[in-house]
Amino acid sequence: MTRSPDEAAGTPSIIGNVVRALRIARGIGVNQLGNAIGLEPSNLSRFERGLPGGVHTAKYLDQIASKLGTSASILYVVSEITAAKPEILQEPAELLKLVDRLTLVVKKYLKLSAKKQEEVRRFIEDLE
Repeated sequence: MTRSPDEAAGTPSIIGNVVRALRIARGIGVNQLGNAIGLEPSNLSRFERGLPGGVHTAKYLDQIASKLGTSASILYVVSEITAAKPEILQEPAELLKLVDRLTLVVKKYLKLSAKKQEEVRRFIEDLE
């Protein structure tokens, strides 16, 4: 499927939507998250809505992700998934399950030996 640049995963509007939906699903207010990472809540809100003048993603995304119980990499993956299936942002329980499972998979993968990681990479390559 071909998407316009505005619809590409990882763009501020999509990743911002993911951050907002995940923040709400976790029961964290915009003020609480903004203050926890040293960012004006209004700037965080602008980022979540994809508006100019919000967060510089590279500077704050790791901190935002950490406070939401995941990583920036997972947020990008979830952005890619929601670009294809946007309704997941309207399903907080499903969004939490997706993020938590992806986070767990990455954590477990990182604990594997180099040999086991290579086996997993080969397995994934075979799926393609």
